[in-house]
Amino acid sequence: MVANSAMFAIIKFLLDFYYVALVYQTIVITLYVLVSNLIVHKLNHVSKLVVSTFLFTLYYLSLAGIKHLFTNVCNITGQNNLNNFHLILLLGFNFIIFALSCAVIEYLKLKNPVNLTRKCFLLINSRKIWLTGFLDTGNSLKEPKTGKGVVIISLNSLKKHLTDKMYADLVFATNASGAFADISRIKFNTIQGSGQLTVFKPNKFVVVGSNIDCYVGVTIKQMQYDVLLNNEIRGG
Repeated sequence: MVANSAMFAIIKFLLDFYYVALVYQTIVITLYVLVSNLIVHKLNHVSKLVVSTFLFTLYYLSLAGIKHLFTNVCNITGQNNLNNFHLILLLGFNFIIFALSCAVIEYLKLKNPVNLTRKCFLLINSRKIWLTGFLDTGNSLKEPKTGKGVVIISLNSLKKHLTDKMYADLVFATNASGAFADISRIKFNTIQGSGQLTVFKPNKFVVVGSNIDCYVGVTIKQMQYDVLLNNEIRGG
């Protein structure tokens, strides 16, 4: 994101430096936004591409507005478009808006953590494991054979409750321990890329007192919460 922001500032500086007409500047910037977002989201996430393009449009309008206000207040003329001061201003405005966006996101996370978290427990081979779930609207993963939703659990959250055989079963999608009668690997696609995930049918998965008929997907990646839920598996 930072690299993308810096590159945009440099491109805008070059367009101003060579006095490129506004209509051509708009075309160049639009193409840059589309290409950079396609690299991030690929065609597997067209909806995210549209949303991110819309957000970038708001970002660009904010940048243009701040720049216009600043130059008018400081009485900066067009000749400054040709020097390093103009480039520094663009870089500065980019990073100020980026920092404000990060601050707002963090504030919203702290403002509504209770609304997005759920108390859960997972029953595996008569072992009751208490977990903290997070309502992730971006998680729409389903088990392909049954069409049932999949919650994502960090393997690290389960590790202390598992035997060595059970742990190996979840890593390699086997059932040597006999604790996972219905276990397999499924494909998934995210913004970060695609891959395969071990999923199994738990003895029981309960969210805020509601028994949920779902599959459990296990990831070795570290997560802020133990479980990633979705809109279909929110409980309560």
